[in-house]
Order: sequence, then structure tokens, then C-alpha cells
Amino acid sequence: MERDSIQYFGWILCFIFASIHLFKWIISLRSYYYSKKYPNISKSIIIPNPFLYGLSILLIFTSITLMVLSLGKVKPYEADLTNEYRSVDLVFVIDLSLSMNAVDVSPNRLKRFLDISTSLLPELKGNRIGIIIFAGNTFHFCPLTTDLSAIKEYLNALSVEIVGKKGSDLNHAIGKTNEFIKRLSGLRSPIVIFVSDGEDHEGGQMEPILGDLLVWGVGTQEGGPIEFRNQSTSTGGYVTKYGGLSESFQDDLIISKLNEDYLMRLASISNGSYYNLTNETEATQALLNKIKMSEKDTRLILERIYKEDGANDYLFFSLLLFFLERMLSAWIGYRMKVLAAIVFLFFIPFSQKFAWELDPGGSRVQRGNEAFQDQKFKKSIEEYESATPFFENEPKLDFNKANSYFKQGEYWKSLEYYNKALNHKSNDSELKSKSYYNKGNVHLKLGNKKEALDSYVKALEYNRDFLQAKKNIEFLTKSTESQRQNEKNKDAKNKPNTGEINTEKSQRKEDQIPKSTADKILDPFSRDNILKNKIPKSMIDNEKFW
Repeated sequence: MERDSIQYFGWILCFIFASIHLFKWIISLRSYYYSKKYPNISKSIIIPNPFLYGLSILLIFTSITLMVLSLGKVKPYEADLTNEYRSVDLVFVIDLSLSMNAVDVSPNRLKRFLDISTSLLPELKGNRIGIIIFAGNTFHFCPLTTDLSAIKEYLNALSVEIVGKKGSDLNHAIGKTNEFIKRLSGLRSPIVIFVSDGEDHEGGQMEPILGDLLVWGVGTQEGGPIEFRNQSTSTGGYVTKYGGLSESFQDDLIISKLNEDYLMRLASISNGSYYNLTNETEATQALLNKIKMSEKDTRLILERIYKEDGANDYLFFSLLLFFLERMLSAWIGYRMKVLAAIVFLFFIPFSQKFAWELDPGGSRVQRGNEAFQDQKFKKSIEEYESATPFFENEPKLDFNKANSYFKQGEYWKSLEYYNKALNHKSNDSELKSKSYYNKGNVHLKLGNKKEALDSYVKALEYNRDFLQAKKNIEFLTKSTESQRQNEKNKDAKNKPNTGEINTEKSQRKEDQIPKSTADKILDPFSRDNILKNKIPKSMIDNEKFW
């Protein structure tokens, strides 16, 4: 049950309590009046003093009211575990279908967007940026990061050839985007920038996109032919209706047109805004304005959370008034007078010494996360260790400790805690996938290429769409094949042919990477379509979880 719902239910109970006791107080007042008028009544019925009884009701009502108010001052669980307080999450959802190569805008639709986005990057400094790509299928291409250089390399690697399944399934892309947004645990919804020409080959019912949506249309309603160039064969041309390529403009060319009606309808049902990138200034300014508004909202939410630390005061006075009401009730009944006086005298001198921490475990995790962000990894480990008694057998906490040891360069210690997180009985596939991925990064640091590859393969078993793991598998496989070929050529050149059987191949058998396993994992994700540029440095950065 949400905190606001609990507080609303508490107010209803307060109203019911007040109504019942107001009615009882009115009866008590009338009874007291008649007892004074007819003294014989008080001899058979005990009638309390209505003023003392009213004071008792007021105390208990105030106590309950303070308790309900304290619910609005308790720090929410999600905010305790939030690392990035001042940044805004930006998620670019980019259409990489073949129609994005149409030349109705210069130089083509995709390059037009890439030119705008790369020039906009300096304005986005300090915000976390992620990239989702789609055509006939959808992939999480770049995780949320504040590293602008890595983002730029990911953007430069985009082309219509990256997604293996051709076509344009916008509804599948919307569904995958919503799944990703639901997994985020930030202070507010991210800003989603949906970039497409609106061509949808699959159809189906449109669903709204979660988050704060901006739709960027690329292209013109008049349309233009689709240009395709094969970099490996240096051939290309314009796509014809018969599936061929033509070097010149002719009647049988496919003309791709911007479907603005679809994109505007998507923006409307998602409570977002639509902009055409032919007006670059208007579209980019709208994004920057949304970021400024989001930063303001985030600060307001943080101020509210900081004020919520005052829940202790509300609870203390609520309990104090409750004890006063109990003592007054005992006084009204002519019982426990001495006990009431002792309790009252005991609590008053020590009232300022009552303070406690409502969520000690969550507070320690928060301090550990803050220390990690400040690169104080030793302190973050100490905080996570102090939180362990409050979260026994919690694999996410072991995952956090492993990340801190990794950043300190204590790789063997890091492996120990990644293994603890993996050996837990938890069925959290996302945690296991990221743990295996980070474990592979540790082995890569230690020079254990075979163990690193095994870990990346394991990560894919729990998450088939883990693009980063696929890229690392490709990188390891290619580098190992290249090294093996160089050694083979060197041996063939330097060693004379004596007719003896070369046993070196069998001696290195244990060091070889199982190519068939890597090929199976990468299928149908073509190697030639995964990063045509160099691999970003962030490729061996550990995945964050908690």
C-alpha cells in the first residue's frame, strides 16, 4: 500500500474517532448537567467530569493526528537508495529502420539527427543519458551514463545495419521502452526522446509511453528515396520497389514519407510534445527547457525528503500526549494516581533524550551509495558492512560491496562478493546477469580471458538482450583469434620443418576460448553489425544495480 493511501486511511480513522467521542462527550455533558440537577442520579451512576473527559479526548485525538502526520514525514524507501540526486535521466529511443536513410533531409534522416544530438551533448553535461535502438526488434544499446565521450562514441556507431531484424515495429519499441522505465528507481520519471520517421510496418494498437515524452520527427511529408551503401563492397544506390539498387533517380524507387499523424498521436496519448527536426532550434530548446523544469522538480522533492527527517519529533509528541491521556483517564477514574505522577515526572526531565533512527539499515546504504559516488570506496565498504545486520542474506548488498572492492583495485576480494551474490537463492535474473558481467570484467582485469568469456556467456543466459556482454564476447573472441593467428605465423616462419609432429596446439588447448559457444550466443546478432568503430572505454565499467 502506498504511503499516501495509508495517510488517507489514517485521516478517515481520525474523523470516525472524533465523531464517536464528540457524541460521547455530549452525552457526558448532559449527564453531568442532570447529575447536578438531580443529585440522587450520581449515587447510582458514576459520571465523570465533562471538562476532564473532554481534555482526555482532545489529548488522544491530538496524539493520533500527530501519528498520522508523521506518515507524511517518513523517508520513502526509493529515495534512500537513490544515488544521482541532481541529474535528470534522458532516454533516447532511436529508429534505425532502413527508411532512416531517406535523403529528403540533408544528408539523410539518421545523420541529420546525429549531427543535432552530438552538437547538443555539451548542453546535457551532468545528466544521465541512455540509448535504446529499434527496427524490427528493440535493443538497449547504451546504459544510463554521465560520460559524454562514451555517449558520443555510441552515437557515432549508429547505422541502419546494427539491428539484425529489418522492418519497423514501433509498438514493440514502445513496449520495451516502458519496461526499461519501470525498472528505473529515480526520484522522478525520465525524459524520453522518441526519434523516428513514423513508418510502422507491423501495425497494432498504440500504447502511451511512460515518462516525460518528446517526439522528434525526422523527414518531410513529401518524402524522398532511400539511399543504401555497402561499406565492405563500396557499392550502393537508391532502393527500388523490386528490392534492387539504382544509381539514379527513376520512377520505380521507393519513396519514404514522414508519418506525422502517427507521431503526433503518440505524443498526444502520452501527454507529450511533437517537434519536427527540420526546425532544429525549436526541438532542442524544448528539450533543454524540460531539463530545467525537471531539475527544479527534483530539488523540490529533495527538500521535501529532507524535511521528512522530522518524523521523530511528531512521533515523540504523539507518544507523550498518549501517556498524558492515559494518566488523565486514570485520574478521572480515581485510580493509579501515584503511578501517573511517577510516570509523568519520569518522562518530562528526559524528554529531549528520546531520539531514534526510523530506518537505520536504509540510511547506511544511502551513505554507502553517496560515498561510492564521491569515489570514497573504503568508506562505502564500511557503510555497506554496517548495513549488513539489517539486510541479512541480501545479495544486492554483496553486489554493492563487490563494486566498491573493484573500484579499489582489490579484484580477488571483488570476486568473492560477486560469487556470494550469485550463490544466493534469489531468482533475480537481472542481478545475476549483472553480477556475471561484472565478474567477467574482474577476470579481464586479471588477464583471465577464458574465465572472463565464461562469465559474459553466463550473463547472457539470464539476459539475452545484454548488448554490452555480447560486445565483450566479440572483442575477446576476435582478439584471441588474432593473437593465435599471429603466433601461428611466427612459429611457421621461425621453426624449420623437421617432420616432427607439432604438439603446441594440444598444449594450448585449455587456453583456447570456445568459439562455438560464443558464436551461438551472438546468433542472430551479427558480429559485423556490432560496433564498426572502436570499442568505448566504458565497455569494461561495472554495471550498477542498487
